[in-house]
Amino acid sequence: MIIDFHSHILPRVDHGSKNSEEAEKQLGLIRQAGTDAVVATSHFYPHVHKVEDFLSAVDGAAARMSGFAASYDDLKVYLGAEVLLCEMMENMEGLDRLCIRGTRCLLLEMPSASAWSRTLMSTVESIMDEGYTVVLAHIDRYVKRFEEGIDTLLSMGALAQINADSLVSFFDRKKLRPYIESGRVCALGSDLHGSDPRSYKPFAELKKHIGVEHFEGIMKSSQKLLEGAKTLGELF
Repeated sequence: MIIDFHSHILPRVDHGSKNSEEAEKQLGLIRQAGTDAVVATSHFYPHVHKVEDFLSAVDGAAARMSGFAASYDDLKVYLGAEVLLCEMMENMEGLDRLCIRGTRCLLLEMPSASAWSRTLMSTVESIMDEGYTVVLAHIDRYVKRFEEGIDTLLSMGALAQINADSLVSFFDRKKLRPYIESGRVCALGSDLHGSDPRSYKPFAELKKHIGVEHFEGIMKSSQKLLEGAKTLGELF
């Protein structure tokens, strides 16, 4: 089972998909590439969004998408969020509702504009202590600046997701390979925004870039994370 764990395909929820027509094109790209399941992870910014309003927007978009998603040859669509981490987030009401629906799996985006404070790192630890499975979104973006922070979070028990386009370059792939070989990378994502066919090509070529064995191992990890998750068809 091939799973795209990180995408922005819900129409008009964030800047990933501007309308239902574009969302339908995105699903076409995903299915044509042989992907079996995709997690819709719209951006959640705690300094901008209220959980209730965000989920209302997600549900509205998902309901619209359900009207045409069923035509894509059993492509499974799951609902989650890409949640920007902030200090003390473990105390935020409704955090559990930002997980992939039906799971305790939370995709967290680390801040990239500033250093990761001890409080921020402790927040991730506290979230995990509350029983969440934390997956760090696109760690490939942080390796150059925050390698020590990534290693600390992974040693605490967090897992990692890598974006496909970062694995195209030999030098970036070499930097990321130790994380893949350690088994801490549990998911791969297209981070799809828009419907340009070229934007999904890196995900379609992942086996070539990291090898069949590593690819299949990561897909098995992703499948395990989605156990109990509700598909779009089950929700709407």
